[in-house]
Amino acid sequence: MRMVQVAACVPMLAGMLWAGPEGTLRVKTDVSAVEVFLDGKSVGTTPVTLPAIAAGTHDLTLAKDGYKDHTQQVDIKAGETLRLFVVMKAEDRPLPELPVTYPAFHKHAAGYCTGELTVTKDAVSYKAKDSHDVFNVPIRDMKLVARSSGASGGLIPLPNLAVGMLLGLWIEGPGRNYTFYVMEDDPEKIKGGVLVDAYALARTKEVYEIVSRLWNDVLTERKKAEKKN
Repeated sequence: MRMVQVAACVPMLAGMLWAGPEGTLRVKTDVSAVEVFLDGKSVGTTPVTLPAIAAGTHDLTLAKDGYKDHTQQVDIKAGETLRLFVVMKAEDRPLPELPVTYPAFHKHAAGYCTGELTVTKDAVSYKAKDSHDVFNVPIRDMKLVARSSGASGGLIPLPNLAVGMLLGLWIEGPGRNYTFYVMEDDPEKIKGGVLVDAYALARTKEVYEIVSRLWNDVLTERKKAEKKN
């Protein structure tokens, strides 16, 4: 069953920016270098200690290539340290047959546009419905592939995109960066105003994993070639 997440224009770090009592969060995992997101913002990799967190409930997400996301809420108490140890669950899914195309939106510094995102073995391309945003980013030219809400942070002008679920496909290309989210593809839900829900966010992670694996394959081949030379 698809779970719809509903929230409108919520500051990513509202809880953390509130001036009041603070506590500490320590996170360890059974595998190293797991990226930690608190209220949708990347705050480091495990093991990590996060001091000066506003008391209250926060959304925690742990993410690492090859593993399922771990998400939970944490209750931070003033003057106390919450210690967590999380066992990450491995995820071994074969790449789908390429090319693959997703209904998606491209996040701008202010606002967004909707269109189609296509992944081939050589590139990621996007075409907005109004054709104003059309680009093709070769895998070999990508400088970074990550999961992020984008460099601008802050508010994202979309309904149904909840705090703590802001992890899109982030691509750092030559001279420009891009942030994509897969959209809901159920016409009835779109008609009802739902662009992003848990189903769409799972597909956003899916497309991230595809692009990340293709990019890592390019880096591996590049390193092999450098060693030969």
